[in-house]
Formats: sequence, C-alpha cells, structure tokens
Amino acid sequence: MSTPTAIADRLPPHSIEAEETLLGQMLNDEQIIPLILPILDTSHFYITQHRIIYDAIAALYKKQKNPNLVTVCDELVSRGDKPAEVRAKLADLVNRFVMSVGCIENANTIKEKYNLRQIISIGNRMINEVYGASPAGLSSEEIIDTYGTELVQLRIESNTKKVQPMADLVPIVYQELVESNCGENAVVPSVPIGFIDIDTITGGMPKDSLTVVGGRGGMGKSTFGLNVALRRAEAGDTVLYFALEMSNSQMIRKSLANVANRDTSCLPVGKLFRPNEVKDTDWPILANACMQVGGLDLWLQEDPSMTIARIRANIQEVMIRRKKVDLVVIDYVQLIQPDKYDRRQNRVLELDSILRSLRIMAKDFQCAIMGLAQLSRATEGRADKRPTQSDFRESGAFEQEAAVMLGLYREEYYDKETTEKGVLELSALKSRFSGVGTTKILFDSAYGIFRDNPIPQYQPQN
Repeated sequence: MSTPTAIADRLPPHSIEAEETLLGQMLNDEQIIPLILPILDTSHFYITQHRIIYDAIAALYKKQKNPNLVTVCDELVSRGDKPAEVRAKLADLVNRFVMSVGCIENANTIKEKYNLRQIISIGNRMINEVYGASPAGLSSEEIIDTYGTELVQLRIESNTKKVQPMADLVPIVYQELVESNCGENAVVPSVPIGFIDIDTITGGMPKDSLTVVGGRGGMGKSTFGLNVALRRAEAGDTVLYFALEMSNSQMIRKSLANVANRDTSCLPVGKLFRPNEVKDTDWPILANACMQVGGLDLWLQEDPSMTIARIRANIQEVMIRRKKVDLVVIDYVQLIQPDKYDRRQNRVLELDSILRSLRIMAKDFQCAIMGLAQLSRATEGRADKRPTQSDFRESGAFEQEAAVMLGLYREEYYDKETTEKGVLELSALKSRFSGVGTTKILFDSAYGIFRDNPIPQYQPQN
C-alpha cells in the first residue's frame, strides 16, 4: 500500500506553461496588455524570472513604450540583469507565440494558481498558530477570525470587477428596471424600513448599502431597530440582528411584547422583565406571540465583543443555511471592536475602518445593513435638539459610507408637558438615491411598539 506524499515534499500549485505562454503573447501583441494588467500583479507569477519580465512589460506599457523583445531586454539590462541570459529567455518566450487567443484564460490560470498558493500559506500559518509557533499566542477564536478574514479577502480579490463598456451594461440595467416594475412580482432593489412615510421619502434601505440610524440615549433606537427587524422578518425576509447591548433572552422578551401589542396594547414590556407579573389572562396572548415570533426567519447574536471579522462570519453562516440574508441590524456600531490586526491608537480611524467594512460587507452579501449609532452630546447644548448629520460623533465616515442616514428625536424626552407625547420624529438626513425630509410616527414606549401615523406626516425638503 502506497503512503501519501508529505505536504512539505509537494510543489505548490503553479503553471509554468501558462506563465511562459502569456508572457510570449504580451511580448508579441501589445494590444492584449491592457486586458491582462487589471487581472494580474507581479506577485501572481510563480517563477521569479517571470515576475521580473512581467514587471518590465507593465512598466514600459505605463510609460507608453511598446514592450517588445528589444525594449524589454533593454529595460531588464538597465535593472542589472545579464544581457546574454535576458536575450535567451526573451527569445524563447517570443518563439513560443502562436496567437493571442486564450490570453485571458492564461491570466486567470496564473491567478487561480496564486490563490491556491495563498490558501496553502494561510493554512500553514494557522497550523503554526495552533502549535504556538507564533509569539502572538492567539486563542482559537482569534485564529478563526483572523485567518477567516484573510480567506474572505482572498475571495473578494479573486472576484475583482472588470471595467465594462456602457453598451454591455445598459441591457442589464434595463432588465433590472423591468423586473422592479412588475407589480406584486417586482424584484425590489431595497429593503423597506416598514413605515409608510419614511419609505416614501427614502425608498427604503438600499440593498448592498449601509443605512445608519442615530439618536441620543432614550430616543428608542434599539426598540426602533427591533421593530424594523420584526416587520421585515414577518414580510418573509431573512434578518440577522446583532444585539451588542442586550442578551438573546432580553431580545426575545421585547420581541414577544412587540408582537403581542401589535393590534392592541395589552401586555406592557415591563411585565416580561419582572417576576410574578404575568397574569393568567396574559398567558394565551403570550403563547400566541411565541408561535408568531418562533416562526420568523430572524437570527440573533448577543456577543458584546463582536468584531468585523465575526460579523462577516455570522452573515456567511446564515447565508450558507438560508441561501440569503436580506437585512442585518447592528445595535450599535460604536460597540463593534476592531479586529486584532486592525487595532489603532486613534478611535476615529478604527471607526472609519469599521464603517467602511460594513459598507463593503453589504455589497459583498447583497443585503441591507442597518447600523444603529449613538449621537454626540452636542445636541444637548442646543435649543433645537433634533439630530443633524454632524451629530454622528467620532467619525465623518458615517456620512461618507452610509447611503441613508436617519435621525430619531422625541420631544417628550425633553419636555414632559409637550403635546407631542407618544410621537417620534424620524428624519431622513441623507438619502443617496432619493430625497430628505421629516416624518412622525407613533411610539408607545411602555409596550415597545412603533406604529404608522394614520395621517401622512412627512415634510419633504427637496
């Protein structure tokens, strides 16, 4: 019986034939070079000499010089290579040329072999971490997070979008418009927030984009986020909720109160958080709410030390099990911890990186991400305490990375005698694909539920 070949004795994945053929094609046909440069970097080649030649071809092309046998040879000699060896290698590559057909396939083969070598490298470093060869001394979770992120990043880089002519894209977009205007069977490019007026203003939360919802403490951010999540799950969407401040048990209790009080306020949230409060008449209502909530495609994650890498891993897990994720809610973004490899002394830079990663994640997974955010204390010192874009504290990246920015405000929180009791002002401070404006919805904090205002309330600003 033969024994398996030791991994250390195996050559890493590569294709010398693809590398030599492609370089010969590039030396003989300058027109294919702009097709290849967006696909390959110098590091993608396995043979060191091939890397040097490719780098010389790319350098000459960027200088608007024709990379051929003579010019590339001169370039390499100027870098210190021996003339005789350079001429012999380049002549061999040129003589291999038959035709330029298949150059893209050769480039993709080289890139694929490089990706496989990178996977092996990541795997070997993981093994070294496990056996304690690294001075970092990472835990098992940190190893999974760190190298899981590297693998995901490798996948993203391997699917780099190529520049495309408008003529190819117009029919695709036209078909998208057709599909989004088919009545009940329309393919919706956004996830509704769930309240009529604000959806009228913004068009909902765009898929593949980040939406941020900000408010000072006590405005009802978490309850609002949960209301949106429940409404979307009830509509058949797959929703993932990261509760960085609350436990799963607390989230379930708030969800049960929300559903139980949807039609009529009959079960105060507080009853579910205190002992011996639920009465005999409450149990049928509670049992019915349990059946409704238990049937929702809503996933909860309560880890208070959540990182970007682990958020991505959780989304991937739900994607594998459900084949889709429509909405991700994060309560709240300032509580996300930086990944170990991305920790910086400046919290603003950390938050910039976190928000950028959330936007990229929404694009990668083609879902809407709603991030709840704690607003700056600056609002407290103003006569008008309604939130503005500048109140999204710590980072200007909120405005840069978010497609939609919503602000929450309750006059009742500041003025107990107000006539606006039980009212939440919901302002679209930014909407990249629609307008901005303010609307009012009803909020019953004792029962943990938001409702549409029976009369349209929004005030368009443009």
